[in-house]
Amino acid sequence: MALQTLQDQICIAKTQEIHLLMDQNVALILELQKQHSEKEMFRGQEEDLNAQLQEFLQINSHLLEQFKALDGLKIKTLGRTEGHNKSTSTWDEMENTVITYQEAGACIGKQSRMMT
Repeated sequence: MALQTLQDQICIAKTQEIHLLMDQNVALILELQKQHSEKEMFRGQEEDLNAQLQEFLQINSHLLEQFKALDGLKIKTLGRTEGHNKSTSTWDEMENTVITYQEAGACIGKQSRMMT
């Protein structure tokens, strides 16, 4: 009888251990499913972020092209402005020369009138 009781206790202990292992297995399966769902969610977020990154890179590339074009236009405009400034400076010099000659001519006219 003691042997039967011992066998029953062993059987009960094994059954309890099996139930405990089954509960742990279910918990691990649920945790694995949760992690798999999170992984899929993160994968979706990663794809969205990569798509946004590609879009921003294209926009930045386009903006860089526009800035380069504007820089070229600025350099061209500055060159033209510099040319205009040189022309204006030349005209100013010529005007000053004419004024100087006119003033010299006026002085000569005054001197000749004074002499006569």
